[in-house]
Amino acid sequence: MKEFILTLFLLFNFAVVCHAQTDDSAATLSPKELKQFTKKANKGDVESMVKLWQYYANEEHEDTLLLVKYLELAADAGDAEAQTSMGASIIQGLYGLPMDVDKALYYTRKAANQGHDGAIYNLGLFYLNGMGVEKDTDKARSYFEQAAMQGVAAAQFYYGACLSTDSATIDQAYFWIQKAADQGYIPAFAVVAEHALTEQADYAKALKYAQMAADEGDVRGMEWLGWMYYQGCGVDKDLDQVRYWAQQAADRESDVGYTLLGQLYYDEESYIFAKIYLEKGAILGNNQARLLLADMYHEGKGVEKDTEKARALLQDAIADGSDEAKLALSMYNLLDNHNDLDAVAHDEQTAEGNDPAALFILSNRYEVGKGVEKDLNKSFSLCKRAADMGYAPAQYTVAMYYGRGQGTAKDDKEAFNYLLKSAKQDFDMAYGALANCYYWGKGTAVNYPEARYWGEKGVEKDDSTACYIMGCYYYKGNANSPDYVKALNYFQKSAELGSPDGLYGCSLCHKFGGPSIRDYNLAFKELRQAVDLYKKDGTDNENIPLAQYNLAICYQNGVGTAKDYKKAFYWFSQAAKNQNNDAPEARKAIGFAQYNVAYYYYQGMGTAVNVTKAKYWLRKSAANGCQKAKEWLREMK
Repeated sequence: MKEFILTLFLLFNFAVVCHAQTDDSAATLSPKELKQFTKKANKGDVESMVKLWQYYANEEHEDTLLLVKYLELAADAGDAEAQTSMGASIIQGLYGLPMDVDKALYYTRKAANQGHDGAIYNLGLFYLNGMGVEKDTDKARSYFEQAAMQGVAAAQFYYGACLSTDSATIDQAYFWIQKAADQGYIPAFAVVAEHALTEQADYAKALKYAQMAADEGDVRGMEWLGWMYYQGCGVDKDLDQVRYWAQQAADRESDVGYTLLGQLYYDEESYIFAKIYLEKGAILGNNQARLLLADMYHEGKGVEKDTEKARALLQDAIADGSDEAKLALSMYNLLDNHNDLDAVAHDEQTAEGNDPAALFILSNRYEVGKGVEKDLNKSFSLCKRAADMGYAPAQYTVAMYYGRGQGTAKDDKEAFNYLLKSAKQDFDMAYGALANCYYWGKGTAVNYPEARYWGEKGVEKDDSTACYIMGCYYYKGNANSPDYVKALNYFQKSAELGSPDGLYGCSLCHKFGGPSIRDYNLAFKELRQAVDLYKKDGTDNENIPLAQYNLAICYQNGVGTAKDYKKAFYWFSQAAKNQNNDAPEARKAIGFAQYNVAYYYYQGMGTAVNVTKAKYWLRKSAANGCQKAKEWLREMK
């Protein structure tokens, strides 16, 4: 807001100088009265000089030479009204008068010293712009204040603008700008609209004043009106209104008008037309236009892909003070693998501003070691700062750190807390992970209704984990009785999205589901594919030992494949070696697998007899709660 008001100083400059008010009765002088006033004026009567000046200023009797003659005579004779108008006319070069700053200042001072409110305001403009005097904003503000107190609307506006540069007087600033608007001072309308919109969230007031400004031909009002219709602030979003007001502003060479038109075409993916308007906005210095153009060049939208041109546009916006461009450049650095010292320095400097997105991007650098030494602890710390500032993507990522115990101690409760925060901000990647927490009781109590709620939201976003959880929900009959057909549909969708869990779920349905879907050969095929995918993925997963154990059972019993004790022993051994899986069902499967490994060693099935190893795995199995292992150990004693 402050930046906008300050630009008004330059926009209006001396185009808003005050002229003295004219007396309408002077326009109705009869020939006799005109002759009398002329005679008196020529004899030095000031009142007559003023009458004649105003008479010849009227359109019906306009005579520039006589107007200037009597205006100057009245001014030189000490009339404050004439002095004010004389100074204003000279500085604006009206009536053929040569522009003479010193002479204009001379007459303005004369009138101001007599307390003329318009002259006092005009004197403020001289000091504000450094015209004929050394620029002095403090003196300018003092003169504006004096004139504002006397009710001059333009002075009220400028006095408010001066006050707006100090946060301590910002409320007073808007008080005076509002007073100027209440007097119908057109430039104040758009400022009031902006303040109502950005500071007060009073959309009705913002719309009212933006419309008033636009109706008076104020380009700022047109810009704000177009923007409000685009965002749907205080009005229904209306692209026709956006286009109309943006075009009106663009016709007046408004960078915002051009950019809004470009934005509309960009949204419609009509990039050829978007480029035309956005380039005009960018040339006029609009940073949003530069950002949109940068995106078009970076992604090759309607133009030949040119990442360097995209970066150059962002650099222009950064030089113009755009924090959003700084952030965008950091994102491009990450996407384009710009890992040189300059790129890293830029990203670190951007993150110093405590923008959560910038912190998140820098965190990613340290996570994977792009341009910096890989440091998961630092990555976690940066990401957590962003998360604690409410940034949903960072909240989700912090949850992953806590869940895996990377960069910090493993903490399922904290992982759940951050997932919940992220999901509640509609960060859709968190839906499935949160459903998983509720379903299995990870970091929170088991809650099937909540698991279903978040699972269904995740399914809508094609989240593979959410699809898998919904498959489990129907497979186990957590609401009513099991529904294997529904479960299979969800598992298949999860598998189609690339999830080994989905394939594992499909194998369960085809092996243990109802007669209509039971297919042991297909179940074995899906289970084998799931195990291969788990190995390829390389991450810990609670289903890995379950899948390996079930695959071993298939080979042992010849379900969906030929019996093969060597392969059964291999997969029991793979499941038995899982050490870091704390999920209850997984630990149970690991215990059973360890028992079977012991049995195979003891009996020499699929491997050589080795009683020592059999006892070792029996003890492992017993430690995991396998009752049969405990009983066998007691018998061995």
